[in-house]
Amino acid sequence: MNRQQRRESERLRSRQVALRRIERPVHFPMIVKADTALRPLEEVIDQIERHGTVDVSERGAPVFKPPGECQWMDIAPAIAGLADTFEIYASRHGREINVRPLRVLCAALESGADVTQTNLTELHTLMPRLRAISARFGQKEAVDLVRVTEIKAELETCK
Repeated sequence: MNRQQRRESERLRSRQVALRRIERPVHFPMIVKADTALRPLEEVIDQIERHGTVDVSERGAPVFKPPGECQWMDIAPAIAGLADTFEIYASRHGREINVRPLRVLCAALESGADVTQTNLTELHTLMPRLRAISARFGQKEAVDLVRVTEIKAELETCK
């Protein structure tokens, strides 16, 4: 075997080794996922504080645009889902998390009522706590919480 053939043989062998590598899924740190979940809500709260308005759909429902999405989504069900998620987490871990400010905001947005300064202050107190809690979720726990919240929402729509 001459030098050229050896080089070609080594090059082919290195390609075969590269093809045998196992591609593992990339998991983003939970702090990134927590930011992705909570940032849209914080942006809505900031918009209410700065301008006193929220974005609305053609039918008049308050909406927001999730990061990385092309479609606008209703705010109220998303906020209710977040509140449900943290209530489930609190009941599982024996913690006390007061998600009442989220429920009040959700009700105000659904009914078209004004959001009070007291509610905004309570939300500003609550959001860092929710962010810290969600950043500590494990991957499996976060997936399970989302799944249970989705099931709860489906059961409530069936009633």
